[in-house]
Amino acid sequence: MSLISAIDLVKNYGTKKNPIKALGPVNFEIHSKSFTLILGKSGSGKSTLLNLLAGLDKSTSGSLIVQNKNLSTLSQRKLSKYRANIGIIFQFYNLLPNLNSIENVMMGSWAGGVEGTYEYAEQLLKDFGIDHRAKANVKTLSGGEKQRVAICRALVSQPEILFCDEPTGALDSTNERQVIKILQGLSQKGLTIIMVTHSQEFRSLADQIIYLKDGLITDHKNFNHQQIPQEEPNPNHPSSPNKVHRNPDEPLPLTNSVANNDNFNIDPKINL
Repeated sequence: MSLISAIDLVKNYGTKKNPIKALGPVNFEIHSKSFTLILGKSGSGKSTLLNLLAGLDKSTSGSLIVQNKNLSTLSQRKLSKYRANIGIIFQFYNLLPNLNSIENVMMGSWAGGVEGTYEYAEQLLKDFGIDHRAKANVKTLSGGEKQRVAICRALVSQPEILFCDEPTGALDSTNERQVIKILQGLSQKGLTIIMVTHSQEFRSLADQIIYLKDGLITDHKNFNHQQIPQEEPNPNHPSSPNKVHRNPDEPLPLTNSVANNDNFNIDPKINL
């Protein structure tokens, strides 16, 4: 059964008389515990789609079903409840500059009205190798450290779905590889991940890829049950495998501490 279904989903801006179509109509399904990649250039509609999926905006027409609830018709109160049960990673971190690392992580539970524990926030920072920076003001962190804090903040409420908006767009290649490994580990643990990006580096992690252009889906590939050829992998890039698809019966080799930590739990609950 699908976790998410989009049916003739459309988003227009402008006025009813002079609408500017940003997205659609699009149709697709996303299954629980899958890694879905939404690929497209700037202006393709991928950020518009992510905003709809994350409940940050409402569609103009069509349906967006999440666990049998239509986000397009939910009240603002129920949309807020939905957003409290998801995690979002932004390209530019969106950390609060006057707080330290662990306070920023805790904001992920406070903002959503979810009971988060200080100890769990500490454990997340430890899992991602930045517990030694827990009390550091985020202004003093490197780009890679800031993004790891942002990932911890997105996970502190133990969401069912993690949305990623160009999560490596502001990082250098070294920190990009770190984030790729982190997301690989989270996917291995069973977290549903939906990412929008123009980067091809995440293709190897995806269960499905949705290609967008001018607000429309131009291609949709599912790699759960098929093997397809890929461009020659870069041997110097640790995320490059020999095949695109991920076989759920063959765990990926993981080096990040999250993947090797049996205490890290994905205990998702969405109750609208």
